[in-house]
Amino acid sequence: MMNLEHIADSHANLIGQRLAIFRKHIGLSQQDIADQLGTTQNLIYRLEKGLNTSILMAMQVAHYYRQYHKLNLEWLINPEPTDSEFAPMIVNDELNLRKKIGLSDRKKLAILEKFMREFSALEERD
Repeated sequence: MMNLEHIADSHANLIGQRLAIFRKHIGLSQQDIADQLGTTQNLIYRLEKGLNTSILMAMQVAHYYRQYHKLNLEWLINPEPTDSEFAPMIVNDELNLRKKIGLSDRKKLAILEKFMREFSALEERD
């Protein structure tokens, strides 16, 4: 049985890994992030490896990514493996629309997409 500390550590590791994945996805180096946040490259390295760093630093990095690169915080902190269609790394208009109208349920989304395809086909015929 896993204790709470072990679960928290594994979640910290996952968040660190996802921060590294996102940083690479947007094409920045650890030094680039460190420079933007006024810290050291070593601290960013430690954070991405899930080593002993402060939660504040993780929050600062996540905030920077969210503010300037549209990081999806749900993707970052969800402890479950993420489905890239429903929890993409980057927040986009489609994701915002899904949240706004409550279409996180796959069945509802599939019905809506089918309706839109059929509607488009009807418009093309006219």
